[in-house]
Amino acid sequence: MEGRLEEGQRWMAKLEERSGWRRLVTPCLTRTRPIYNWFIFPHSFDKQLVQELLAELRIGPGQAVWDPFVGAGTTVLACKELGISAYGTDLLPISVLVSRAKICDYHPDALNDALNSFTYRIRSGTQDRFADVAIVHEALPPRIRLRISSLLEQIETLDEPAKLFFTVALIGILENLSYTVKSGGWLRLDLNKRVSEKDVKSLFVQSASMMLDHVRTVARSRVHPFYQTVEGGTSSHVDVWIGDARFEQLPQPVDAVITSPPYLNRHDYTRVFALELALVAVNTNQELKELRYQTLRSHVEARAPKQIKPDGYKPPVLLNKVLEAIETRGVNNTRILETIRGYFEDIYHVLTAIRENLKPGGVAALVLGNTRFSGVMIPVDLIVAEMGQNVRLEPEKIIVARYRGNSAQQMGVYGREEARESVIIFRKS
Repeated sequence: MEGRLEEGQRWMAKLEERSGWRRLVTPCLTRTRPIYNWFIFPHSFDKQLVQELLAELRIGPGQAVWDPFVGAGTTVLACKELGISAYGTDLLPISVLVSRAKICDYHPDALNDALNSFTYRIRSGTQDRFADVAIVHEALPPRIRLRISSLLEQIETLDEPAKLFFTVALIGILENLSYTVKSGGWLRLDLNKRVSEKDVKSLFVQSASMMLDHVRTVARSRVHPFYQTVEGGTSSHVDVWIGDARFEQLPQPVDAVITSPPYLNRHDYTRVFALELALVAVNTNQELKELRYQTLRSHVEARAPKQIKPDGYKPPVLLNKVLEAIETRGVNNTRILETIRGYFEDIYHVLTAIRENLKPGGVAALVLGNTRFSGVMIPVDLIVAEMGQNVRLEPEKIIVARYRGNSAQQMGVYGREEARESVIIFRKS
């Protein structure tokens, strides 16, 4: 696509490479971090990135941060550890559940007593608690579903902190008990896996015990960051709730936003986490579909939200050039072009909501990845930088954290072209 970056050249000058951040925009390090590793999204950043960004943006105790795509809670938990107030919102109930569990304060002895009280046989009258979703029936044998449902019934009798804690311990073992494997941003069936209802008890105890060890470590440390207070002795406030990043109105403006919107990569988290959602978040397959339709238009099944109204949004020239190039090459799914257009329209509304919820002079850091369709690279970072300026969020710099390959399908047909994964820093003008 010759000359495709002409309209983005002014933003190219703002590119700043930091190879030391390459592992920080992946969940690699998170897998070994206590509490952070209770539940991990396939595509997420590490707490060290949050710490680096807080320093970069000069945000500290006494200030507040918002993560409009809270995911598995990394931003809000990292802020809590540093005594910084933080708010997280997300459309996915699973995100809200696990994030609340991670920021909750616990009493280790009470959790230990609750763990010792569980019975692991199928209790009389237990009903299958999973929503009637096709993948559930394919992935989980009936006896395993009943054992899981029996445990959930017992969890629901506990107080709120313990309920959050053990629900996360339970959903954390669903993949190991099922014929599914999370592979990148996809959930695939593997009927060759060994699954057994006898494993429900051992895996649940193992999961909960690991989490309990993390809680005990926090409780034993008198100087643990969880107990830091902001200047003047007032504790920071951290909260998470269900909300749409495109339209959220916070109770009060914040000093900074640190977040990572879903990438334009066709990954649908309502499918990746279908088992978890079917157990604790939706009651019917239709509810799951409705949730899928509401998500950001980063995949072909999402739909335009009814709240979106014409308000001056115009696709950037660079985006139009990319779309023309893709259309010329052709796509294997006619909805791809519609998805790309919808994605950037949604990001425009996200940026608008960020501006409206930031204090004057507030800053925002967005982690985004460029992507490729029909062999055409979409410079997401440059397009979003342009859109930010259009809503009075001035792009200060674009930090390139790493370069990554494309999908096997793209590389097989068009060869490898490295895609940037970047952090865009905006300031409210």
